[in-house]
Amino acid sequence: MFIVACSPKQNENSRIVKDVAEVKIDSLHYNLGEIPILNDCPINYYLTNVSDIPLKILYIKPSCSCTKVHYNKNSLEKGETTTISVVFNTDYPGKFESNISVYANIKESPLVLSFSGIGINKN
Repeated sequence: MFIVACSPKQNENSRIVKDVAEVKIDSLHYNLGEIPILNDCPINYYLTNVSDIPLKILYIKPSCSCTKVHYNKNSLEKGETTTISVVFNTDYPGKFESNISVYANIKESPLVLSFSGIGINKN
């Protein structure tokens, strides 16, 4: 479990972001082990708002086109948890590492969540 603290931050537009939330994350990285190529591999990350400031995920950017992301676009109040659902599909055998960048009203934005594994041919 990881907790991301909150404090004011300047974003890429040089504006001060005053209302930053604090989030608890179940894991920053998953090792998926061996997965068959050309098959969808689901991964879920769980984020909980542990601050009095509503948590708003602005957008999520996957690092490659082989990764699809689904998430709740509503704000989370204190104590509420959301699931970021990721579906990864590799079309080649061998080691892989990928990530998603979560842009939200948190100090560490973007928050990078990663996963890795080995694509295998399944005959």
